Amino acid sequence: MIRQRTVYSNLGGSDQNQAILREAVFDARSARLTTLRDYKATGKPSMEHPILATRYVWMDVRWLQAALRSFEDLAIPVKEPPGMGSQEAYWLGIIWPDGTRIEARWRW
Repeated sequence: MIRQRTVYSNLGGSDQNQAILREAVFDARSARLTTLRDYKATGKPSMEHPILATRYVWMDVRWLQAALRSFEDLAIPVKEPPGMGSQEAYWLGIIWPDGTRIEARWRW
């Protein structure tokens, strides 16, 4: 399963008080099972059901600004701690209006 959350906002705009949080989820196992079930029922391959579920939510820009400030003191280790053999991968990225990017990737 792949889950992505993205926030769209213009933090520099004084007239903007809301941001949009988008979540997209892809569940490969569910998509395969649904497609196989449809194929068994009709004899034809189909993709009648959406395989990428998305949701959108409005959020307060003040909350977003507070959350971004909390990342300022976040320390991410460069080396992976021993015993982290899981397949779950995480990525956090922040792109500021001036083009500055902060990215972190890790497995849990």
